[in-house]
Amino acid sequence: MKFWHEGSAVIPLAQKYNLTILCFPFNRFEQKGYVFLTSAHVPLGEQKNVSAYIGEISKNPRYENLEKEGNLVIYSLRAKKDATHLQMYLSPELIFVKPIVVKPDGFEYLELAALDKKVLTDFLEIAQKWGKVEMQKISQEKIRDFYVPHIMPDLTEKQKKAL
Repeated sequence: MKFWHEGSAVIPLAQKYNLTILCFPFNRFEQKGYVFLTSAHVPLGEQKNVSAYIGEISKNPRYENLEKEGNLVIYSLRAKKDATHLQMYLSPELIFVKPIVVKPDGFEYLELAALDKKVLTDFLEIAQKWGKVEMQKISQEKIRDFYVPHIMPDLTEKQKKAL
Protein backbone atom coordinates (compact mmCIF):
# COMPACT_ATOMS: atom_id res chain seq x y z
CA MET A 1 0.00 0.00 0.00
CA LYS A 2 0.97 3.61 -0.51
CA PHE A 3 0.37 5.63 2.64
CA TRP A 4 0.51 9.24 3.86
CA HIS A 5 -0.47 10.57 7.27
CA GLU A 6 -0.33 13.84 9.14
CA GLY A 7 2.30 14.03 11.86
CA SER A 8 4.75 11.59 10.29
CA ALA A 9 8.21 12.02 11.75
CA VAL A 10 9.91 10.61 8.65
CA ILE A 11 7.97 11.73 5.54
CA PRO A 12 8.84 15.47 5.81
CA LEU A 13 12.53 14.67 6.34
CA ALA A 14 12.64 12.28 3.36
CA GLN A 15 11.23 15.13 1.27
CA LYS A 16 13.44 17.83 2.78
CA TYR A 17 16.66 15.87 2.23
CA ASN A 18 15.60 13.97 -0.93
CA LEU A 19 16.19 10.59 0.72
CA THR A 20 14.73 7.14 0.53
CA ILE A 21 14.51 5.77 4.04
CA LEU A 22 14.23 2.08 4.86
CA CYS A 23 12.28 1.66 8.08
CA PHE A 24 12.29 -1.39 10.30
CA PRO A 25 9.66 -1.14 13.05
CA PHE A 26 10.49 -3.30 16.06
CA ASN A 27 7.98 -2.83 18.86
CA ARG A 28 6.06 -0.41 21.03
CA PHE A 29 5.68 0.00 24.77
CA GLU A 30 3.96 2.39 27.18
CA GLN A 31 5.74 4.34 29.88
CA LYS A 32 4.88 7.47 31.89
CA GLY A 33 1.78 8.27 29.82
CA TYR A 34 3.51 7.98 26.43
CA VAL A 35 3.87 5.28 23.83
CA PHE A 36 7.42 4.55 22.67
CA LEU A 37 7.88 3.20 19.15
CA THR A 38 11.21 1.48 18.63
CA SER A 39 12.54 1.39 15.07
CA ALA A 40 15.61 1.46 12.90
CA HIS A 41 16.16 3.64 9.84
CA VAL A 42 18.63 3.40 7.03
CA PRO A 43 18.55 6.61 4.96
CA LEU A 44 19.77 6.29 1.38
CA GLY A 45 20.87 9.18 -0.81
CA GLU A 46 23.67 11.71 -1.06
CA GLN A 47 25.88 11.41 2.00
CA LYS A 48 25.61 15.12 2.87
CA ASN A 49 21.81 14.73 2.96
CA VAL A 50 22.03 11.53 4.99
CA SER A 51 24.27 13.30 7.51
CA ALA A 52 21.88 16.26 7.70
CA TYR A 53 18.93 13.88 8.26
CA ILE A 54 20.74 12.03 11.06
CA GLY A 55 21.81 15.35 12.59
CA GLU A 56 18.24 16.65 12.58
CA ILE A 57 16.67 13.62 14.23
CA SER A 58 19.55 13.52 16.74
CA LYS A 59 18.46 16.98 17.95
CA ASN A 60 14.74 16.14 18.12
CA PRO A 61 13.73 15.42 21.74
CA ARG A 62 11.00 12.99 20.57
CA TYR A 63 13.75 10.54 19.57
CA GLU A 64 15.06 8.83 22.68
CA ASN A 65 17.75 6.20 23.21
CA LEU A 66 19.11 7.13 19.81
CA GLU A 67 22.08 5.14 18.57
CA LYS A 68 23.96 5.76 15.33
CA GLU A 69 26.41 3.60 13.44
CA GLY A 70 27.26 4.81 9.96
CA ASN A 71 23.93 5.34 8.18
CA LEU A 72 21.99 3.14 10.61
CA VAL A 73 19.89 4.87 13.27
CA ILE A 74 18.02 3.02 16.02
CA TYR A 75 15.73 4.89 18.40
CA SER A 76 12.53 5.01 20.42
CA LEU A 77 10.08 7.68 19.25
CA ARG A 78 8.00 9.16 22.07
CA ALA A 79 4.38 9.63 21.00
CA LYS A 80 1.10 10.55 22.62
CA LYS A 81 -1.38 7.71 23.02
CA ASP A 82 -3.64 9.23 20.33
CA ALA A 83 -0.85 9.68 17.77
CA THR A 84 -1.56 8.80 14.14
CA HIS A 85 1.67 6.95 13.69
CA LEU A 86 1.55 3.77 11.65
CA GLN A 87 3.32 1.71 14.26
CA MET A 88 0.62 2.52 16.84
CA TYR A 89 -1.85 0.35 14.94
CA LEU A 90 0.21 -2.59 13.81
CA SER A 91 -1.25 -5.90 14.82
CA PRO A 92 1.18 -8.63 15.86
CA GLU A 93 -0.61 -10.70 13.21
CA LEU A 94 0.73 -8.49 10.40
CA ILE A 95 3.86 -9.70 8.63
CA PHE A 96 6.26 -7.29 6.96
CA VAL A 97 7.22 -8.85 3.65
CA LYS A 98 9.70 -6.03 3.05
CA PRO A 99 10.94 -3.02 5.03
CA ILE A 100 8.76 0.10 4.97
CA VAL A 101 10.13 2.42 2.30
CA VAL A 102 9.66 6.17 2.74
CA LYS A 103 10.36 8.05 -0.48
CA PRO A 104 10.94 11.72 -1.25
CA ASP A 105 7.54 11.74 -2.99
CA GLY A 106 5.98 12.06 0.49
CA PHE A 107 4.62 8.54 0.88
CA GLU A 108 5.39 5.41 2.83
CA TYR A 109 5.24 2.13 0.91
CA LEU A 110 4.32 -1.00 2.83
CA GLU A 111 4.18 -4.59 1.75
CA LEU A 112 2.27 -6.52 4.39
CA ALA A 113 0.92 -10.03 4.68
CA ALA A 114 -1.27 -11.91 7.14
CA LEU A 115 -2.52 -15.43 7.48
CA ASP A 116 -6.06 -14.04 7.69
CA LYS A 117 -7.22 -11.42 5.16
CA LYS A 118 -9.38 -9.76 7.84
CA VAL A 119 -6.22 -8.66 9.69
CA LEU A 120 -5.18 -6.71 6.57
CA THR A 121 -8.62 -5.20 5.94
CA ASP A 122 -8.96 -4.17 9.61
CA PHE A 123 -5.59 -2.42 9.45
CA LEU A 124 -6.60 -0.64 6.23
CA GLU A 125 -9.84 0.60 7.78
CA ILE A 126 -7.91 2.11 10.71
CA ALA A 127 -5.27 3.66 8.43
CA GLN A 128 -7.93 5.23 6.17
CA LYS A 129 -9.46 7.06 9.13
CA TRP A 130 -6.39 9.24 9.67
CA GLY A 131 -4.38 9.09 6.49
CA LYS A 132 -4.42 8.73 2.74
CA VAL A 133 -4.20 5.11 1.69
CA GLU A 134 -3.87 3.86 -1.84
CA MET A 135 -4.07 0.12 -2.19
CA GLN A 136 -1.66 -1.00 -4.83
CA LYS A 137 -2.63 -4.66 -4.64
CA ILE A 138 -4.28 -7.14 -2.34
CA SER A 139 -4.14 -10.76 -3.31
CA GLN A 140 -3.82 -14.28 -2.03
CA GLU A 141 -0.43 -15.69 -2.93
CA LYS A 142 1.92 -18.43 -1.92
CA ILE A 143 4.93 -17.26 0.07
CA ARG A 144 7.93 -17.14 -2.27
CA ASP A 145 10.32 -15.00 -0.30
CA PHE A 146 10.50 -12.83 2.80
CA TYR A 147 12.95 -10.70 4.66
CA VAL A 148 14.05 -11.32 8.20
CA PRO A 149 14.15 -8.09 10.19
CA HIS A 150 17.87 -8.25 10.69
CA ILE A 151 19.45 -4.83 10.46
CA MET A 152 21.50 -5.32 7.31
CA PRO A 153 24.90 -6.13 8.77
CA ASP A 154 28.00 -5.58 6.71
CA LEU A 155 26.26 -4.65 3.46
CA THR A 156 28.10 -2.38 1.07
CA GLU A 157 26.53 0.93 0.07
CA LYS A 158 25.74 -0.53 -3.38
CA GLN A 159 23.97 -3.51 -1.77
CA LYS A 160 21.93 -1.21 0.48
CA LYS A 161 20.88 0.90 -2.50
CA ALA A 162 19.92 -2.23 -4.43
CA LEU A 163 17.75 -3.33 -1.52
